[in-house]
Amino acid sequence: MHPAAGDYATLAIAECFPGNFKTYMSSRESRGKLVHPRRVQALDGAVLIVSVICIVLVAGRLISDGRWLPLSFITTVALAVLFHAFVAGAISRPLDRYGSRIIRLLPLIAFGSWRHLMS
Repeated sequence: MHPAAGDYATLAIAECFPGNFKTYMSSRESRGKLVHPRRVQALDGAVLIVSVICIVLVAGRLISDGRWLPLSFITTVALAVLFHAFVAGAISRPLDRYGSRIIRLLPLIAFGSWRHLMS
């Protein structure tokens, strides 16, 4: 049995995009041959940890300055990331590719709000 044959997405792609199905099935991901380099995963984890630390520091600074609008934005994004993790884990089987798309919001927020730490 092909590694991708049991996936629901494979059946949907076969039905909706029959012209692209052969290319999809020959991809490294579908064949189970896609390798994620460990160095990239380690860098990814380090960036997320630093981002979360930065976001917590920025949130603390915003609280002490009484700036509630940017704090509510950071809180909304954090809750959206947690809600997405819950939904992705509860509805579908947990796959790295689903979480990796929305988790990119954390470094974006950290990068976008670093100047609050410098002021």
